Amino acid sequence: KQSESLLTIWRSGDSLLGLINDMLDFSRIGAGKYPTVISRTDLRSSATTAVYGCRVLAEEGEIELQLDLPEEPVVATVDARHLIRILTLLPSNGIKFTRRGGKVGLRITPSDAGESVAVEVWDTGIGIRPEKLESLFDPFTQVDGGLSRQYEGAGLGLALSARLCRLMSATI
Repeated sequence: KQSESLLTIWRSGDSLLGLINDMLDFSRIGAGKYPTVISRTDLRSSATTAVYGCRVLAEEGEIELQLDLPEEPVVATVDARHLIRILTLLPSNGIKFTRRGGKVGLRITPSDAGESVAVEVWDTGIGIRPEKLESLFDPFTQVDGGLSRQYEGAGLGLALSARLCRLMSATI
């Protein structure tokens, strides 16, 4: 019983630490005090690292996590740390809103000309009503007020992802 209580305390503390870090990072970006180091990075490596970091959350929810990467390197000029954060936040969000037995995936597709790269995160979750799409990246918001009681979170993950993308001149 003590082990179970300690695990609950540890998970709660870890969740709170994540929330605090997201809020601090969100504020630092807004204040222009968040370092960005742009370099050439193989996106396959970043995606693999991010999806690996989501695996425990997916396993706890009995959700299949899929990663679809090209065989050849996909090199882009980005901040690798920001990219890994984004590629962790987006699947984690998908996992949170997907029922047991569902699927969440991440796919990287370079353009035919090699001038751009599409990174797609998809899930079999509850979905988003079209009229709520414009507020999707607003901070401290979940797209349906009723969801805030059913799904935990402060509504920062997508807003933080959008800000990190802007720092790298990427679009989301």
